[in-house]
Amino acid sequence: PQRTRKVVDYKEKVYRYKNVTKTVSREIPIYKYHTEQKEVYRTQKIGTGSAAISVRKKVKVNVQVRGKQIGTKKNTHTYNQLVRDEKGSIERTHRIPQYGPGGPDIWRAYQWGHNALVAYALIKAGANPTDDLILKPLENLRNVYLSYGFPDQTWDLSWSIAAFAESEQVHLQELATMMARKLASGSVQKKPGLGLWGPVCLDIPLLGKAMDTMISAGLDFAKYKQKFAEKK
Repeated sequence: PQRTRKVVDYKEKVYRYKNVTKTVSREIPIYKYHTEQKEVYRTQKIGTGSAAISVRKKVKVNVQVRGKQIGTKKNTHTYNQLVRDEKGSIERTHRIPQYGPGGPDIWRAYQWGHNALVAYALIKAGANPTDDLILKPLENLRNVYLSYGFPDQTWDLSWSIAAFAESEQVHLQELATMMARKLASGSVQKKPGLGLWGPVCLDIPLLGKAMDTMISAGLDFAKYKQKFAEKK
């Protein structure tokens, strides 16, 4: 969860500043542009009145494409900035927050699962899984999961597995198999919810062993650090 701290009071403190004039110069590149025709998908209405439907069609449009750099131009910008200085002549009063007991814990969940659910629903409704409307969000989800790890929320994990499994893309289906292992090991291990899934999908016994290992390693490090200091 995202843990928040609660502001219980404010304390006023006076800081001194001085006014400093700064000049920044930089070379801005100049590029040559040309027009090209590209094929894109656009939503168009077919029919009139209540019988009208929206379809996605491939159309050609003119786009501006940046070419090679043909030169540079110098840009100079001058501005004033207040810089903190104990001997400065400018005073500013700031309100410093004072924190007390923690605020509510926020679970920012379900964003990934919502997107996976949309892709899954479109595939089941007959849409082509290779359409950019479906494939692009699934590829984005894959990049997020490979960069930051699989989601811990059961909703996000389950719908991502379902969407990847129906994508007809081998690399996404392989990822679905990997994620399914986490889902299978994340059910509740104790009564009264034994064998069911809660909002968070974690292998609690495995997590406990990992935490024990981290604590044990930390204690060993502190012990050897103390022995090393005594030898000095």
